[in-house]
Amino acid sequence: MWTDPDGPIGRLAKQNGVEHQAFADQLLSTAGAATGRITTPEEVARLIAFTASPNNITGAEYLIDGVIVKNVGPARTVP
Repeated sequence: MWTDPDGPIGRLAKQNGVEHQAFADQLLSTAGAATGRITTPEEVARLIAFTASPNNITGAEYLIDGVIVKNVGPARTVP
């Protein structure tokens, strides 16, 4: 999504006449990612491997976005 020139970010950059990487960097800055970067495919793979491994975790929700989504209020449950 972030790095593919034909993905959504690349298309928006092109529509706005801005270089892809500069546009992506600005979006990331505006989003307020606490880590200052996007999640890597390797990080997603590690989370998938962890959740697929034998464990006693039920009903958990994992955000792997560098704190772009801010959690405010009580935890949500998925019906």
